[in-house]
Amino acid sequence: MDKKKTYVIIIAVLGLIGAAIFLYLGRDTSGSVFQPVNVSRSTTEAEKIFPPPDGTIYRMGLYLDVGNQLVLGQSVVETENNTGRALSELYFTVYPNAFQTREKSPMPSSAYRHGFNPGWLKLDTMEVNGQQVPCQQDELSLMALLPEDILPGQAVKIEMTWETRIPQAAYRLGTCDGVMMLSHIYPVLNVWKSGEWLLSQNISFGDPFCFQCADYLVKLNVPSEYQIISTGVVLGREADPGGRDTLLIQAERARDFVLVAAPTYQTLQQKEMDTILRCHVLPGYEEAGKEVLVRAARMFKYYSCTFGSYPYREFDIVQVPMEGFQGMEYSGVIFLCREAFGPAYGEARQDFLLAHEIAHQWWFGLVGNDQLREPWLDEGLANWSAWSYLRERDGKNAAARISPDYQTDLGRSLSEMSGREEYFNLAYRNGERFWRELEHELGNKKVIEVLRSYLAEYRYQLASAADLHAVIEKEAGQDMTPLFKKWFQSARMAGKKSTVGE
Repeated sequence: MDKKKTYVIIIAVLGLIGAAIFLYLGRDTSGSVFQPVNVSRSTTEAEKIFPPPDGTIYRMGLYLDVGNQLVLGQSVVETENNTGRALSELYFTVYPNAFQTREKSPMPSSAYRHGFNPGWLKLDTMEVNGQQVPCQQDELSLMALLPEDILPGQAVKIEMTWETRIPQAAYRLGTCDGVMMLSHIYPVLNVWKSGEWLLSQNISFGDPFCFQCADYLVKLNVPSEYQIISTGVVLGREADPGGRDTLLIQAERARDFVLVAAPTYQTLQQKEMDTILRCHVLPGYEEAGKEVLVRAARMFKYYSCTFGSYPYREFDIVQVPMEGFQGMEYSGVIFLCREAFGPAYGEARQDFLLAHEIAHQWWFGLVGNDQLREPWLDEGLANWSAWSYLRERDGKNAAARISPDYQTDLGRSLSEMSGREEYFNLAYRNGERFWRELEHELGNKKVIEVLRSYLAEYRYQLASAADLHAVIEKEAGQDMTPLFKKWFQSARMAGKKSTVGE
């Protein structure tokens, strides 16, 4: 069968997948994958950030072509213009285009086990509210030039067909040793805030993104022998002719949507506080996987009881062949590098890594932030949360990791940092030190109250350092500007007006 005919058949399958998604939406799925949590925060502030997390949905039909390292996709994104102004363009992150050339690829050379292998995302068609729109691309950003402005309060429907090539590499987006790690494979609508678009950047360290929560309903067509691990819950899997299966996956209020596909995983699971925890390991790592799952359950329970309940019904830990990162966080899923399950890591190092990545389910997943412009917000808090758990488990002396004792400007973005070492020292270590100093000043009990309030107010939203400043002052009942001035040299934070007494 020639390539053109194969492509036509695949597009037809995607069309059927899309139709099935829309039919499925007519069913009552309330409570199927999501444990409702009351959100006390007023939506007044949230409405200034586009797209709104409530009322934004991605419906996708995906076809996984393993042999050609391709994902063929159809996306329908529905949302509303809540900016209070007309929009003349829309921006999307197309992350696979970071890997088109070796010169610009963010991967370390070690990730390319067999030499450079490109990745990309090609947009075939786009319609916005029924009209075809021209697009311009600049590295990771895709701009849709709208023929008509989208007015304030107007519904937005974006329909796209696209094709993503997965690079052959051991990376968060890549295929290696039979494992396909499918991170950010689809066009993601960028965030608009305070009159500007927050675009992603191609940076070789960190997470240069800023994403809002949304609902996802995905039909995925894969070879029958492949296991699928994903954000959300697999609602059903049916065999199709020709040795392929179709899965229906649903995720609600997810910060992103990730997939892992492989035929070889061993899966272990247990239930903790109404959530099913699973650990997926490669052959030969079953015993290590059992230990990781037991430890993860303890951490999961500690965070749920300390910070606030986890609202999703499933959580997956996945061992992957990955260079450049020890771990990676996604909504309802974390990646851990293969080596983290081996004896070379040691129990203490493994525990801290695992506790850090699980903490991201609260600080990144539930409370989001701009990871490009304020990376310390989630990384520093995930580090402090991990340290706090280990201190609670082992006693104060057992977890006495001391970060480097030097001052820095926590307000710096990834693009202002010189490289991976500075990023690690600033976002992780000094971000953790900020919380240790706050704990020294206010006490552990008050800091926990701060974090509970922070989670309650910004659950499923995007928070900034200024938002955190306000929450700390509210709970502490005192002006915290001196502390923030110590840690922030940037004018927007150092000169922030205190909210105490307002």
